[in-house]
Amino acid sequence: QALFTIKENVNKGQTLSDALSLYPKIFSEVFVNMVKIGEESGNLEEILNILSVQLIKEHELKSKIRTALTYPAIIVMVMIVVGIIIVSFVLPSLKIFFISLNVQLPWTTKLLISGGDFLSQHWYLLIVAPIFLALALWGTVKNKQGKRFLDTIFLRLPIIAPIIKKSNSAFLIRSLSSLIAAGVSLNRSLEITSHTAGNYYFKEAMRQAEERIRKGEKLSQTLKSHQDIFPLGVVEMIEVGEETGKTSEILKKLADFYEQEAVNGIDKLTTLIEP
Repeated sequence: QALFTIKENVNKGQTLSDALSLYPKIFSEVFVNMVKIGEESGNLEEILNILSVQLIKEHELKSKIRTALTYPAIIVMVMIVVGIIIVSFVLPSLKIFFISLNVQLPWTTKLLISGGDFLSQHWYLLIVAPIFLALALWGTVKNKQGKRFLDTIFLRLPIIAPIIKKSNSAFLIRSLSSLIAAGVSLNRSLEITSHTAGNYYFKEAMRQAEERIRKGEKLSQTLKSHQDIFPLGVVEMIEVGEETGKTSEILKKLADFYEQEAVNGIDKLTTLIEP
C-alpha cells in the first residue's frame, strides 16, 4: 500500500525522498536522508547499494541478538515456573514435616514456607502480578523519564552493560558510516543518528557531539567526554580515521567488530545463566 501511494506521488512530480518521508514507520530518517542525498548528487543507485548493506547488517545483528537471547530467556522462564511450583505446592506439603521436628527453623526456611502459604491462599496473584508488571514496564518505557531510568540501570549492570554498549555503538556507528559514505555532512549525520538512537545516553552523546562540531571541534574530541558509554577503542579509532581521512571506512570496520562483540557477549551471558 505504501509503495503504491509512493508511486502515485512520484508520478505527480514529488521526489522519491519526500514520498518516502510520508511513511516514517516504514522508512527511517536515515533511509530518507540518504535517498535525498542520492537524488541531489545524481548518484541514487550507489546510495541505494550502501543502504541495502546497512539494512542487511542491521537485520543480521538484530537477528543474532534475538536468537542468542532466546535460550537464556527460556532458562529464566523455566527457573521462575519451577520456583513458583516448589514454593506454592511442594513447601506447603513439607510444612507439617517441619513442624513435627519441633526445632527452631532457619529464617530462610520460615520465609519460604510463609511465601508458599501466601501463594496457596492468593493463587490469583500468579496471574495478575505478571500482567501488572508487564503494563508497568510498558508504561515506564513510554515515559521519557522512565526510559532514562531504565537506560541508566541497564548501563550499570555488570554483565548486561557491556552488551548494551557494544550493540548501541554498532548500530550508531553503522548508521554514521553509511551517511558519511553517502555524502551527508558530519553535522547532519550526527543529528540523524541522534534521532534513531534507542538508548537515552547514546542519543545525548550524538546530540552534544553535533553541537560541539558546529563550534569547530573534531568528532573524536567530542566523544572523549562520553568514553564511559562507548567501548574501549571507539574514540581512538575514530581519531585515526580523522587523521588519515578515512573516517567512513574506519567506522564501517568498527561497526563490524562491535556487532560480533555484542553477540559474543550474549553467548557469555548464556553460559553464566545456565548454572
